[in-house]
Amino acid sequence: MNGRQRVATGPPARLLGLLAGALLGVTLACAPAPPRPLLRPLEPAVSAFLLSPETGLPAGRLEAATIAELQGAHRRLLAGDTAGAVAVAERLRLGPETADAAAVLLAGTELAKGATAAVIARLAPVVASDPGYLAALLPLARAHELNGDERAAFERYAAAANAVPVAAERARALLPAAAAAVHSLLATALGSGDLEGAGLQVAWLERWLPEQRTTIEARRRLSSLRGDSEGELRALRRLVSFEPESRELLWRQGELELEVGDASRGLALFEGLARRYPADPEVTKGVARARFLWRLTTLPPRVQQLVRHEVPTRGDFAALLYWLVPGVRAGRPSAARVATDVLDHPWREEIVRVANFGVMRVDETRHLFEPDRALTRGDAHLAFARLLLLFGRRAPCLHGIGLEAAPRSSDEACALLAACGIVDDPELCRESGPASNRELLEQLRRVLERFDGGPG
Repeated sequence: MNGRQRVATGPPARLLGLLAGALLGVTLACAPAPPRPLLRPLEPAVSAFLLSPETGLPAGRLEAATIAELQGAHRRLLAGDTAGAVAVAERLRLGPETADAAAVLLAGTELAKGATAAVIARLAPVVASDPGYLAALLPLARAHELNGDERAAFERYAAAANAVPVAAERARALLPAAAAAVHSLLATALGSGDLEGAGLQVAWLERWLPEQRTTIEARRRLSSLRGDSEGELRALRRLVSFEPESRELLWRQGELELEVGDASRGLALFEGLARRYPADPEVTKGVARARFLWRLTTLPPRVQQLVRHEVPTRGDFAALLYWLVPGVRAGRPSAARVATDVLDHPWREEIVRVANFGVMRVDETRHLFEPDRALTRGDAHLAFARLLLLFGRRAPCLHGIGLEAAPRSSDEACALLAACGIVDDPELCRESGPASNRELLEQLRRVLERFDGGPG
């Protein structure tokens, strides 16, 4: 045996190794499991807008077991267990009755992550098909709000405001910003001539801010651009309450009352302006115009119908002259003219008298008046010029002009009418084509004014 000591490598050594391994396994087996990640409850800024997914669905749509499962998943989501909520939603989203509730649950997890675009994409179709689904409305509204779309957010909150206090609170807070956005869209639409688009914005304002002056002014402007005189008058009547002394508003209201509203009220408005501005020539003219238009409302009903025609016929115009020019109705014509095409016409008497005064022409060759032909400007202006020479001798503009100077052409008539202030633009006067009733009535008013020696 040499001097070095041998190391034992036999069975006792292997046994010790096995014992050590066993002890290590027991130690590992007895060690506690690693802790699960701590769940962090959702922030109130998120959880306040997450209702249990069944909230707002029609009763009976979901089974009791499904509701219980959704409520459990909702509690998990609020506690921060988004994975658990997703697992339930993925299982339910394939069922036709549970797909919307699953979408709400998934949208809640997306809102928790700040994925607002995903929330909108997921819930917008759900709300479109069920506008009263509260559990979908709230997260959709919140996503719009976080995206800076105050109008869309307000509309969703407002839809839920009666049932959910936080929705009512957010709707009140967002209304001013939403209204500002709508006014901006309205200005753009009006600026581009998009009256249909402007109408949508005005309808929004009238739904949510019906009593605000800016809303009423928007309706007035849109009605004016559409040519809707009755709509403009309704708006003006309300606007005047904000500024009862406004000359501009009272003037326009008076015009519209005379045109499509209460003529007596319109006349009273102009007379009130005359008392406030007795030395203002424009107001004086306005009162004279108002009295004439009020007089139209005292005519027989069938004659009033003629006033409303956009483009009168020759027969219509002759009837209006008969009823509005005292000299034609009560005077004695100097000649008798035969027109065979008016014998059965409803305005026969009126046409015959106007023709016999020579105010409107009869074709002496064919003996035709053509009562149903559209009145042209030339017809009307010749008639006005002849009326002036027949009944307006006191008008300063006619001094030195005899009856033999009665115009025979439209150009001659326009020169005389311009000299007497009946028409404002001689060149426009000479334009051919149909004449509008509104234009002719104003010119006839001026003619009648000259009969009394008025301006001109």
